[in-house]
Amino acid sequence: MTTVLITNAKILRDGQLRSMEILIKAGRIAAIAPQVAVEASTIDQRFDVGGAFVSPGLVDVHVHLRDPGFTAKETLATGTLAAARGGFTTVGAMPNVDPVPDTPQRVAAQVARNQAEGHVHIAQYASITTDRTGDELVDFAGVKAAGAFAVSNDGSGVQTAGTMLQAMRGAAQAGLPLAAHVEDDSLTAHGVMNAGPIA
Repeated sequence: MTTVLITNAKILRDGQLRSMEILIKAGRIAAIAPQVAVEASTIDQRFDVGGAFVSPGLVDVHVHLRDPGFTAKETLATGTLAAARGGFTTVGAMPNVDPVPDTPQRVAAQVARNQAEGHVHIAQYASITTDRTGDELVDFAGVKAAGAFAVSNDGSGVQTAGTMLQAMRGAAQAGLPLAAHVEDDSLTAHGVMNAGPIA
């Protein structure tokens, strides 16, 4: 059981940055105070953080790790190292990879790779539909059991309202959040948002 004392830390308390010490025992915060009362001989590690801001780990529920399939853009290692550098301890990996995690087997394989190669916790999205672009819904209960924490067709909107209705019902029944990419291809007109003097 390791005991760690962090000194000279700034934490946000009551809306203000305050100088505090943080005592951690067995991986859990045991005390936060301007000066923690602890026997020096019981401390295994001591870190003076020089007035740096200390906070709980940040969470980003929408990241693109692109691995496997598009590793020229990002890998599990580079994406999660960047997350860790920014203070993020958990990220939600979108399913826009190849192969798409659209079956329980593919989700399980991706979760195993995430655990083996990631440097922070990775929560894995499954897709809403097969291959992330179609109308055939995934097995919501199956992908959840395989380790998916949510579903999304990130980058591709579900184009049929009836399919989306069934997806929302299926995801709700399985207890999975659904993150929708709300883009109707029939209305995009190849990107006219920036056309004209007002834009």
